[in-house]
Amino acid sequence: MARDLSIIDRVGNSRRAAYVVFIGRNPGVYLSWKETKMQVHQFSGNDYKGFDSLDEAREAFNKYQNGTGVRQTTKIDLKDISPKRRTVKRRQALKIDDVPPWEID
Repeated sequence: MARDLSIIDRVGNSRRAAYVVFIGRNPGVYLSWKETKMQVHQFSGNDYKGFDSLDEAREAFNKYQNGTGVRQTTKIDLKDISPKRRTVKRRQALKIDDVPPWEID
């Protein structure tokens, strides 16, 4: 029985044609994972994505630079989303002097 080995090529060849580093040491379009990894590895808050074609990668990076891309972050005012704190009135303990003499046992 012959085996269909065409699926192995598709699984083994899962590398992307180009990568975009949105947030990293040097944001831009890179053609290899090795170059991309050098830009994002151990870079806090990095953001990158692989693309199947160089044209797609360039288009995504251009949109990001122009502020029209989906990777563009929006600034959120935390005051608008944080819950309001309720103020609690603290009760004070009664002192012996505050209690009338007829209520003391």
